[in-house]
Amino acid sequence: MVKIMSAKYERMRDVSRDVFAEKNDCGVIALAIASGSTYKAAHAACARAGRKRRGGTTLPTLAMACHRLKTPVRAYESVSGHTIGKIAAKLPTGTYLLFTRGHVAAMIDGIVHDWTQGRRHRVIATLAIGDA
Repeated sequence: MVKIMSAKYERMRDVSRDVFAEKNDCGVIALAIASGSTYKAAHAACARAGRKRRGGTTLPTLAMACHRLKTPVRAYESVSGHTIGKIAAKLPTGTYLLFTRGHVAAMIDGIVHDWTQGRRHRVIATLAIGDA
């Protein structure tokens, strides 16, 4: 199966692996894309919020990292249960962090910036990013 990834995601993933030698950092990549910050800034904000190096990122940690980046964030509850592949129709505008079991992806104006784009991963929580 061919993975479809946005150019933004590919750039962040490359920095993650080549410069920071990271893994399990989907939350950091998603935060960098959604907040419009660099990977380095998102990585530092997540570390200050409690993320361990080469470890996963929880929803509370990402919410705290958003505050550290001075990025407004709020819970968005009406889309839980949709899949990554179908959520763009429900949320065609805005910036979101989409949480699935064990993964986080960024979506900006209906485009999922992640390798899960178009997949059937069920969204279990959503954070709206920015002023909306």
